[in-house]
Amino acid sequence: MKLGEKVVCGTKFVRSVHGVLGDVTLSEGSHYWEVEASESGATVYAIGVAKQQCDRNAQIGTDKTSWCIEIMGVFLKAYHNDLSSKVDHELSSSPSHKFGVYLDFERKLLEFYDCEVQRLLHRFRLDETIDELCPALDLTNSRAILTLITGLKTPEYVNLQRMKVL
Repeated sequence: MKLGEKVVCGTKFVRSVHGVLGDVTLSEGSHYWEVEASESGATVYAIGVAKQQCDRNAQIGTDKTSWCIEIMGVFLKAYHNDLSSKVDHELSSSPSHKFGVYLDFERKLLEFYDCEVQRLLHRFRLDETIDELCPALDLTNSRAILTLITGLKTPEYVNLQRMKVL
């Protein structure tokens, strides 16, 4: 994935773990991107970030090098280091959704948003030692098509949410 590029990720992978790690390493400042998900049938997928040195044979969120939200139909969970937190939000039953991801290295924040209702879904506080991350997607048990959209300005509702953290 290159910055400013629209990337479509399908489900044609060889391994049993269907992860996609971005080729852009983010290491300073703040970044915002969106992921459009189109689903067909029962599906589970994850959107997140990972260190470049993450385990390429593991699902994102299952170790200390990756963070994600997992989408299971209308239900969501947040994962890091194989620990999960239920996200107190149900998605609409629409077959498509758009999620925002906001990463701020100065504040050591990673946030996930439901773009359709402009709502914060989950916030991770990153460890001070985290110095670079890549966008990551996981389609292990999925019939979804995920489209990553980069080069976007951070929406105002995300900026307002960030002000609450200061």
